[in-house]
Amino acid sequence: MTLKGKIVKYVTIMMGILKVDLFKVNHLGLDLIEYLLLMKLHGLNNNLNYPVFYKLLDVEKSYYDCLVDKGYLKKELFDKYVLTSKANELFDVGDTKFEEFYEMYPQKVPDGIGGFRPVSTNDPNSKSAGKTRDLFRKITEGNATLADEIISGLKIELDHRNASGSMQYLPNIDSWLNGHNWEKWIDMGSEKSGDNIKNNIKKI
Repeated sequence: MTLKGKIVKYVTIMMGILKVDLFKVNHLGLDLIEYLLLMKLHGLNNNLNYPVFYKLLDVEKSYYDCLVDKGYLKKELFDKYVLTSKANELFDVGDTKFEEFYEMYPQKVPDGIGGFRPVSTNDPNSKSAGKTRDLFRKITEGNATLADEIISGLKIELDHRNASGSMQYLPNIDSWLNGHNWEKWIDMGSEKSGDNIKNNIKKI
């Protein structure tokens, strides 16, 4: 069975476990297999909990050499390949994405009885914010595409709740992340506005 056949067979069993922004991949001059190979190497180097189908991703040496030519891998002694800084940057979510998310999330919302209740802290360096940061990192695990989707989902929800006067139902920030709330709002935003939020995101 070909590599493509193996992946397709696995994907039919584990549908939806990984999302890849194909527009981004093509813009980087990579094909899907090259991108998944880089993601596999990054995940192994950083002990990330990436999908099990990486066990099936046993590609020919020519893929590695091609990624060397493109500047994503460096070949060392004994045919050992290591990621370059260019490759690591592809999967580095970093603090910028979290800070964008945290700044966007409201600090307090109406409680429905004339007052307000807190849903996040105003200090991104607080102990509470630190726990949220760790949760954000655990969920995204180096997947910048997912981090962008989380931020997009939050924006859609906030726009909807502001327009409908339902901000009081927004959960606290950790519950929002643990509940993967962005997934529902990404879907709703696509259905209602007809925009292109998910057009370039392929679930495999």
